[in-house]
Amino acid sequence: MILHVEGKAPLHLGDREWTVLRQADGTRDLEGIRIAAARAGAPVRADHARAFFEELARLGLFDELDAPPAEALAEDRPIVCLPGYRFACDGSGGCCRQFDTILFSPLEVARARALEPSLEDAGFRPERAFLPESGVSSPLSVVTRAEGACLYLDGEGRCRIHEGKPAGCRIFPARFVDVGDAIRVFPRLECACAFVDRPGGEPLTAARRGSELAPEVFVPSLPESVAMGGRRVGPRELVDYFDAQSVALEGAGDPAAFVWSLASELDGDRRPPSFERARASVERLSATHVSWRAPRDLVRLGTEWVRDALTRIGELPPAREREDERLYLRAAFFGTLGAGSSVERELRQRALALWIARAFSDEARATPEGAHPLAIVEALIRGHGLDPGP
Repeated sequence: MILHVEGKAPLHLGDREWTVLRQADGTRDLEGIRIAAARAGAPVRADHARAFFEELARLGLFDELDAPPAEALAEDRPIVCLPGYRFACDGSGGCCRQFDTILFSPLEVARARALEPSLEDAGFRPERAFLPESGVSSPLSVVTRAEGACLYLDGEGRCRIHEGKPAGCRIFPARFVDVGDAIRVFPRLECACAFVDRPGGEPLTAARRGSELAPEVFVPSLPESVAMGGRRVGPRELVDYFDAQSVALEGAGDPAAFVWSLASELDGDRRPPSFERARASVERLSATHVSWRAPRDLVRLGTEWVRDALTRIGELPPAREREDERLYLRAAFFGTLGAGSSVERELRQRALALWIARAFSDEARATPEGAHPLAIVEALIRGHGLDPGP
């Protein structure tokens, strides 16, 4: 087993150690863990068990967890989708290869096992295909990966359990946010297929009001206030500001320069863009990925493309996929950039992501996965901890 903890090197555990660790479900003391481990086929001496858990603690793998956030149920507000955007999955399986954590509910696990019982023998041995999402008794499970992809992705890039795939896969790439007077829906642009407007595409959701959304759809609200221009602004002002910028974007020459200038106008900071933080971040990711990911793993491959792009950036590169860039910013503005620590910082992060994607090599762009570089950059930022700066 390989355990991944954000910010730490992967931890390799043998089958015996993993069996012992699985007994630490929060209900047993050390002696109880030792007895349970022996029952599970991994007998261990008390002093060895103590030393094992003390070493895990020294490595920082035990933390006190905050209470989980309250479930965000949708308010019964009108639903408004990003204007002019329709989605049709191309079946390339990019999103199935770019994320390590694909969640299944107990019902979804049972359905997947019934649809493909012989795959990894999961129909009879669910632990061969699924692990707890956190701890050892989480109600949610994570499917294992095979050949750098979700176990249920076949060799042709198709989902083996398409008719029974989990909610997260069915909802993707839709992202929802309650802006106060409506629920806005816009795409997560983390897969190449999300950038392609295909004839016959569908709206991101068929629901017309929040009350029609499935209970598993997460609908966060904008925060009560965010930092912008040296003060705190509320949701209404934030929405109005970015709606106006969406209009201004249509007449902007260079989308990245436009977004960077918006940040400068808000805080008065006229420093030029810097990629030092992004370079340090991608070096850390690359060192981690090389230690356990296969060479053709899309996350490792995308990390190397970003690393290569950052070596190319001297002068700021010009736009290449202008329609991709406009969609990327329209979606961000429509969802008010996620309303993070400050508007200026998020604007600069979007500009830096655009410049990094522009610097992708022609060789990377010639591949199906690299045809829309922004998808690679976005997936690495949200799913794998790439920090574009500033």
